[in-house]
Amino acid sequence: MTTASTPESSTVSCHTRVTGTPSTASNACGCSAAAVGAMGGSDDALDAVAIRAALPDGTALDLAVVAEVDSTNAALWREPSSPQPRALLGEVQTAGRGRRGRRWVSAPGDSLCLSLRWASARPLAAQGPLPLVAGLACAEALRGLGAPVQVKWPNDLVVAAGKLGGLLVEARGEGNGSIAVLGVGINLRLPRGLDAVLDAQAQPPAALDALLPRLPARNLLAARLLGSLLQRLEAFEVHGWQALEPAWQALDALAGREVRVRGEGGERSGTVLGLSADGALRVRFASGEAVLHSGEVSVRA
Repeated sequence: MTTASTPESSTVSCHTRVTGTPSTASNACGCSAAAVGAMGGSDDALDAVAIRAALPDGTALDLAVVAEVDSTNAALWREPSSPQPRALLGEVQTAGRGRRGRRWVSAPGDSLCLSLRWASARPLAAQGPLPLVAGLACAEALRGLGAPVQVKWPNDLVVAAGKLGGLLVEARGEGNGSIAVLGVGINLRLPRGLDAVLDAQAQPPAALDALLPRLPARNLLAARLLGSLLQRLEAFEVHGWQALEPAWQALDALAGREVRVRGEGGERSGTVLGLSADGALRVRFASGEAVLHSGEVSVRA
């Protein structure tokens, strides 16, 4: 997932890294662009006309596809603000990054990377659940294609084999409301030679081609993801997080799991109880219940 470096922007997701399932290739640090390019890819080219044609009728969305971009999130932040939702997809990102600065590693055609800018009447302080809303929307779109995807707090898309993809959501105040940019990355295939460029601490990723009899065209997948994102964002705008939380809980991969939490005070173990009203993670420790907004959390083996 991509990240913007605009000084006025702020990340509204909970700042806890949850690594209970294997990480996607997006978290594989220390890989050169040349090494990634040598992995090979796919000729399933992205096409704005094809994506628009696959969107639900009446969808109001500006959409563009570029061959190469530093970061789709950063590129959207550089554009003038607009009340109309706008999506940007790139075949190649030269500086794509995830949360905490982790790099996005993928060969052209082996993943789908997109960003969506969303203008909201909700103030910035009310946008904390946005990563959860976006994760729910993407999981539902992928499940609609037959992939058994779950959500893992705060921003991961997971299957039994590991992490299929993830999101980075950033927002800033705009007048009485706010603007958010939601970056999404999905692994379609695991590139050849991936092991050689993965960071030593990276965990094995999962890919969509191992979950479906046949991969959908990337243009269709992009349309499904964007359509679901727009639908769930509108529902959040009108009804708030409480209306969406039951659907998120139904796909929660961490509920009831034993986890390890590593933060400034060291590491401790506990049990995930669910979410707080603002989307933070509730964990029961031996010392009592805590609500987590920061730290590193992993599922205990």
